[in-house]
Amino acid sequence: MKYRKASKREYKAILDKNVLIPMPDGIDLAADIYKPSKKGVYPAVITYYPYRKDDFLKSYVESRIKYLVERGYVGMMIDTRGTGSSGGCTERMLSDNETQDGYHAIRWTADQEWCDGNVGMMGVSYGGFTSYLLPTKNPPELRAVVPIYANDDWYEASFPGGNFRTFHRAGIYGAMMLAMNSLPPLTDEGRWLEVWNHHLENNQPWLLSWLNNQVDGKIWQESSISKLYEKVHTPMYMIGGWHDIYPAAPLRLYEKINAPKKLLMGPWQHIAPNIGIPGPRVDYLHETVRWFDYWMKDIDTGIMDEPPITIFTREYDKPAPIRANESGFWRTELEWPIKGTENNALFFHSDTSLKSSPPEKINDETVYDYDPTVGESLGLYRMGLGLGWGLPLDQRRDETKSVNYTTNELDDQIEVTGFPKCVMFISSTAKIATFVVKLSDVSPKGESSLVSRGS
Repeated sequence: MKYRKASKREYKAILDKNVLIPMPDGIDLAADIYKPSKKGVYPAVITYYPYRKDDFLKSYVESRIKYLVERGYVGMMIDTRGTGSSGGCTERMLSDNETQDGYHAIRWTADQEWCDGNVGMMGVSYGGFTSYLLPTKNPPELRAVVPIYANDDWYEASFPGGNFRTFHRAGIYGAMMLAMNSLPPLTDEGRWLEVWNHHLENNQPWLLSWLNNQVDGKIWQESSISKLYEKVHTPMYMIGGWHDIYPAAPLRLYEKINAPKKLLMGPWQHIAPNIGIPGPRVDYLHETVRWFDYWMKDIDTGIMDEPPITIFTREYDKPAPIRANESGFWRTELEWPIKGTENNALFFHSDTSLKSSPPEKINDETVYDYDPTVGESLGLYRMGLGLGWGLPLDQRRDETKSVNYTTNELDDQIEVTGFPKCVMFISSTAKIATFVVKLSDVSPKGESSLVSRGS
């Protein structure tokens, strides 16, 4: 079979600024629409964010949009309801109203004279969440999506193990979004003052929605594709990173959805794979074009005949907060869970060993006194923003104040790729208690490198 190469760069991008997309309830979403310089009809790719397309979002998404436009796509940046230059108000992120708006925006896009009726979506982080959620509404014109670094369960993302992610949600993100959603639209159109006043009078701080809903329920479930796997039929190319905030979600999603799918897992933090750190980096935009070409231009780029899973297998590195590249290698797989995967049970022993045989006394117990300084070595929330810092440190500083169980030195190399699970029987003198489990790789010199963690 002869494959065709992906679409080549042959156009310049022409911008239509602040095009208004009408919603059924009368509000308008504001979109920046980038069209190829040659007049015609093209497939369209939407990015859908609350991060102000006119300033903050533009600074890092516009280049991705132009990459697609130069290769024969219409690229769109749309402000979600109540944010940026869009009308309406917002009370929380990823609400069902927001997803419904996206559905109508897709249908509107497909009906425009410059669109050939085929629409795709892509995005990193928040744009990954919206690219997960819109396929659950199944707009008929949505042909393919590329979600990058997003979680399939929004409650888990905000309350891992039931514990509020305070540092990010309250300390950084909640404050940032309160400020951004209070700023005036960056536009000289006559509607800007009306839109801004409506935002100021009606937008609610997103932090309040999280603090007022600390148990999994309706608002979390409507924002989570994990409750809607069976509704997804749109071809999906998922991209994740082992050092990302949400490393497990793309793996779960790949296993659960019944749709054409591909998976790319690299070593990256929460930043696009072509600039991600630690490397090695990947030109994911080229792969994105190959994906969209196949599903929206009917070009057989060969992408569906390649192994569906590509993962970077990490090898041991000495713990350090800054590392340009991870040790390891790329490989492909045909299925998930990976063929040949074995589940091996290891048991805690009172001598702090970790063995394949259970302890002779099942009533052995270990008492631990809480130390609030434990956790300093975990790294900066797995979110170095591409600067290379914030990777986990040597875990021994935390381990001296924790309960540890360690195997004997291993005779052979083993690979841990999947979902480690820890079962514990615990009692606590505190009314509310949090337990964090870490899996670490200990070198012959004693250095302890974090592999995974959960709470």
